[in-house]
Amino acid sequence: MKRLIVLVVLLIGSLVLWLTTVSAGSITVRPSYQSTGTAEPIIPFSEVTPQDLPSLSGVGGTPLQGNVRIRSASSLDARQIGIVRFEHFVDIVGTNGFDPERECNNFEEDLDMWVQVMFRDRQRGWVARCTLMIYGDLSRLPIEATPEAVG
Repeated sequence: MKRLIVLVVLLIGSLVLWLTTVSAGSITVRPSYQSTGTAEPIIPFSEVTPQDLPSLSGVGGTPLQGNVRIRSASSLDARQIGIVRFEHFVDIVGTNGFDPERECNNFEEDLDMWVQVMFRDRQRGWVARCTLMIYGDLSRLPIEATPEAVG
């Protein structure tokens, strides 16, 4: 009987807490990205931690300096198809097969390292790996293209 009373009290307390939270308006459901044609999150990056960011793959990135171009292939010669704005997050869904442990040293020498990103309602494109701060484990991602030194 004591267990039943304790269980009922806990259930009622949980229900009261839930109703208070909902009535206070603190639960908000909203999409991760605006449909502006760019990979722009609704919440500015400075207000969240990397663990809070939406990611289908568990791996994401933010530009290190300024806006970053998204290209149709893993090459600087490839057509620009989008942009990742500075301090905004983009979901990384693949790589071109480079060693994930390799560090960025010199931009021109590191142009054989590209990551595939998802933006604009599931459109995919390529970003030079060394232009992003990466959050997550790149080694978990599929290889979507072979690495080539491009310029």
